[in-house]
Amino acid sequence: MLALVDRRVRASQEELRDALTGRLSPAHRLVLRQQLERIQVLERQQQEIDQYLQSELAAYSDVLQRLCEMHGLQIGSAQQLLAELGPQAAAFPSAGHLASWAGLCPGRRESAGQSQGNSSPKGNRYVRSVLAQIAQAACQTKGSRWEALKQQWQARLGKPKTMWAIAHRLLRVVWKISAEGARYVERGPAVDPRRLKRRMAALQWQFLARGYNVEFTKIVS
Repeated sequence: MLALVDRRVRASQEELRDALTGRLSPAHRLVLRQQLERIQVLERQQQEIDQYLQSELAAYSDVLQRLCEMHGLQIGSAQQLLAELGPQAAAFPSAGHLASWAGLCPGRRESAGQSQGNSSPKGNRYVRSVLAQIAQAACQTKGSRWEALKQQWQARLGKPKTMWAIAHRLLRVVWKISAEGARYVERGPAVDPRRLKRRMAALQWQFLARGYNVEFTKIVS
């Protein structure tokens, strides 16, 4: 029994051995048998649902493939988004409309010219939860744009707002892929224009302090 314990269980071998020591009565065996049968039924039903979804979504393999090219987005998440938004996100004329419907855009409540709060609207909780999982996975991809955005924003916004903003941006990319037939292109770590400007100014000052006057010219490829 100890050899079958999941490695994620946080307990010592002594604690597990103590928990497994005892005698199973007929009542215990009955309950265990019923629970195992229930697990088997649920697993069989889940397999039937997965097979049905695969057959129904076979016609949309192209958009599913393009969605799965995004970091953090696996086939299961792509199928869930496709089921909620439609294969071409036809109900949403723009990415902003989709973000508003999902509740991933900043809110703005004002009264008599005074701000009453900036919390996001409620929106579609299911889509938000899927995007939150995708955002977490995307930010863990080394060398990706999403990892760079998290590093840039987290110190200023904090982790919750940063993940919310990344989920918002991911959803806008999902709309472009679905509605416009675009393909995802990983452009590497994002460069903050303000940070780049400060860096260039610092370099110019360092050269100037040593008697050199330099000007930066952008190279157009």
